[in-house]
Parts: sequence; C-alpha cells; structure tokens
Amino acid sequence: MEKKDYILWFCCLEKIGFQKKRKLMEYYHSAENIFKAKEKELSKLGILEKKEQEFLLEYQKEQVIVSLWQLLKDTKISFCTIDEPQYPYKLLKIYDPPYGLFYKGKLPNVNQISLAVIGARACSNYGKEQSYYFAKQLAEKNVQIISGLARGVDGFAHSGAIAATKGKTFAVMGCGVDIIYPPEHERLYQEILLEGGILSEYPPGTMPYRWNFPQRNRIISGLSNGVLIIEARAKSGSLITADSALEQGRDVFSLPGRAKDPLSVGTNKLIKQGAELVDSPEDILNFYQINFTDKIEKKNLSLARIEEIVYSSLGFEEKHLDRLAEETKLGTGKLMEVLLELEEKKLVDQTGLYFHKILK
Repeated sequence: MEKKDYILWFCCLEKIGFQKKRKLMEYYHSAENIFKAKEKELSKLGILEKKEQEFLLEYQKEQVIVSLWQLLKDTKISFCTIDEPQYPYKLLKIYDPPYGLFYKGKLPNVNQISLAVIGARACSNYGKEQSYYFAKQLAEKNVQIISGLARGVDGFAHSGAIAATKGKTFAVMGCGVDIIYPPEHERLYQEILLEGGILSEYPPGTMPYRWNFPQRNRIISGLSNGVLIIEARAKSGSLITADSALEQGRDVFSLPGRAKDPLSVGTNKLIKQGAELVDSPEDILNFYQINFTDKIEKKNLSLARIEEIVYSSLGFEEKHLDRLAEETKLGTGKLMEVLLELEEKKLVDQTGLYFHKILK
C-alpha cells in the first residue's frame, strides 16, 4: 500500500467527524499511522466514542482500500490528495484544507482567476437575473465561476457561466459527487461537467446532510480569489462563506439591494462593514486588472495564536462580550485586551459590548 491509498481510506471514514479526524491526524501525523493504530492506544487517546473506535478498527483492512478504488473506478470518480501536484493550489493556503478531493470532470485551473458567486436559495427575480448576468459576463473573460449547485443564486450562477463561450464553472458539493443535489439540477450537473467539474471532500455515497454545508463553504471560498454575494438575509449561509473568505484573505464583493428588503439585509450589511460594492461585472474585472498580482497571492492574516482564537469566534453578526468569554475561555480583562488589539488592526469593530469582524 502507498501513501495515497491510506489517505483515500482516511477520507472515507464517514462515521468519524471532521474535527475528530483532524485530532487523529495531529496525533498520528499520517493516514498510514491511523490505519495501523492499535485498540489500546486509541482507547487511551480518548478522541473517539466507543462506536467510532469500533468502526475504525473494523475498517483497518487492506481489502477495504481495494474496494474503495474499485468503487471510484466503477463510478468514474477521480481522487487527488493534498500532496499531489493537481491538488488546487489555492486550497493549500487555507487553514484547514481537505486531505483529499473527490471529483468528476476537471479541477479549477490554477492560472485563472476564480470567483465564487453565492447567495440566497429563495432569491428574487432580481437575484436570479444578476447571478446569471454576472457569472456569464465574468466567464466570458475567462473567470472561473465557483458555487455550490444549490437552488437559487448558485444554480443561476452556474447556468450563466455555462452560457458563456467556453465558460467554466465548478460546483463544490456538501455530499458525495455521485449524488445530484438538489435532484432538479440533474441537467445542470451534467452541463457543468462538459467544461468544468463537480468536487467534494466527502466520499461517494455521502448524503447531503445539513451539517455538511457550512463545512463545505470554506472550500468554495478557498478555491476562489474572491467571493461575490448576491442577496442574503440577515442570518444566511452566504455570510458563513463570506466569513471564511475573510479569514482566508480573499476579496469579498457584495451587490447592493433595496433598503429594508429582507433579501438585501445581509449584502447591505457586508458593504457597511467594508465589502467591495459592485453593481456591474466590470467592477470586478477592473478590480483584478488594477491589482492583479497583489490580489491573486493575497496572504492570510498574520495573527498571534490568542488573537486567532478570539478572531475565529467572531463573525459578521454582532456577538456579546459575555458570549465571547464563554466561547474562548478567556477572562474578561484579557479578552478585552485582545479585542482592542484586533480593533487597532482594523479587524474588529464594536458597539457597546457587542463585537463583530470587519472586512479588510
């Protein structure tokens, strides 16, 4: 067995959650070592519940790996690991890149600009039109469109990119790449594969569980140079992706909407917090033409560890000091000291005892 075989096996441990996998990898340092881990050591380590440990030990068979490769062959699914040259370079720059990617079709071209276009599932006609229009015009200029194949903005963004001459678009799934979700996007799924690709960190057969999607969002932003949000409510999954984009040092663009329109609350708030206001595809094209080199290789924020803990607990929604203290396990005095340091760096803003991230 080779290194890639063990990583495939590790990525297919579907009964063990992402955070526990990360802890196992931090302790054992390689998928091969996890594959060879003994029951006594796993028990002493205490990362896994009893049923999870039993599953892992039962799964430690070379025949399992052989079967997994056969499954990928039968379903025409490709797999690449974080160590291979075809692994998307931009993902290597994020804090928690997937150990491997399952995909159909192609992977994004590292030499082209990629833009994530996301927004409300239950979007308005305006949202549908703008998603399609922005994606089509940008794809005509060789910008790769990244989204999540969801209903609403995602679907219209993919469709717009496909309508462009040789437009390329890539869908990042919150399920296995062999699962078409939502099912009404079957035709769109097939059209994406003609010039682009479908990819996921989840193994084949993984169903679209709701908890997969927030985790998936970091890959959408991670694959992109920037993220464009078209329509988002006050509490929207799109804001989670914008949050990920900010942490990853990506550019964030927002399309303004009508005041007091529920579908515009999220996008308008992002603009207030510093997102680039755009009202035409030319705004984004000009942004990258003017700052082309700087923007492609934008570095991740450089923060001390204690600042990272506090910063990662914040989002675009305001959060009370007491809740932050509870989440970070820091005393109020120390927490305020760190928050003030982040505020001086123009990363955080406050209203009374409520704090939130601001966009750089």
